[in-house]
Amino acid sequence: MARTVAGRAVGMLAVLAVASVATFAVFDLLPRGDPAERLAGRQPSAEQVQAIRHEWGFDRGVVTQYLTMMRKAFAGRLVSYQTGLEVHGEIWRRLPRTVWLALGGMLLAGAGGVGIALLTAGRRRRRAAAVAEGAAVVGLSLPVFWLGAVLAYVLGFELGLLPNGGYVPFADDPLEWLRHLVLPWITVAVVATGTYFLVARARIEEALSEDFTRAAVAAGIGPRALARRALRPALATLVALWGLDFAGIVAGSAVLVESVFDIGGVGQFAADSMSTLDAPAVIGVTLLAAFFVVIVNAAVDGAQIALDPRRRTGS
Repeated sequence: MARTVAGRAVGMLAVLAVASVATFAVFDLLPRGDPAERLAGRQPSAEQVQAIRHEWGFDRGVVTQYLTMMRKAFAGRLVSYQTGLEVHGEIWRRLPRTVWLALGGMLLAGAGGVGIALLTAGRRRRRAAAVAEGAAVVGLSLPVFWLGAVLAYVLGFELGLLPNGGYVPFADDPLEWLRHLVLPWITVAVVATGTYFLVARARIEEALSEDFTRAAVAAGIGPRALARRALRPALATLVALWGLDFAGIVAGSAVLVESVFDIGGVGQFAADSMSTLDAPAVIGVTLLAAFFVVIVNAAVDGAQIALDPRRRTGS
């Protein structure tokens, strides 16, 4: 157990180091990558640029700049070049929005995909299963930003059933918090549900084609009961898939949904920071994303061990 924890810790540090070095190097190699020139505004004098470069420490070596930024990052003292605000404060203020978006959307997707797989299990429901498979493929093919824009326009702007953008904190108004997140959740779920449906259905069909199912049917067990039993061995796979998708949304893929609905989460903060080449903000978000992915992967591994006894024994 101690070796496993130590290995995870070393792996997490390695991921954070690689992510930070890669992100810092990208900003150093970009055209107009000198932040002093961007901070100085349009048509600055050489003296103005040099003064800013010295004030912010950009005249030091690349290695020194990187180490200084990492020290500030882990001390929680990163400051945005563009706004002058503390990056960690902005991230923690926005993080609950992204987590709620990912959590609600992925819960709908997982429950919807597995539920449809159970409802369409059995030979008598092959036509319904074929329709569901077609819908799943269509859902997986939809660009998430296009789907979000359509839902916001039709259900939000035209029909006025739900807000077409913005975010209300749960503490301020729980009902409005829910109403503002329904459309983003549906957007995430429509695109992701197909994956869980296809994985669950494949496992159910595989189990229903086995010889032991004949004896179970002869004993009076119905197709849906068999389908539920068939899903039990697949729970570890579904949990792993759900965890990775959840981590992926929080780590960055939520940016499109957040931008369409103006949620103002971490993804939107990262996109805005990239557009202005704000290195401290992007590095702060990158480190958070890498840390979150490693933590979720560790949690997924623990859940798989708990759900699949074969992994406990190493068989």
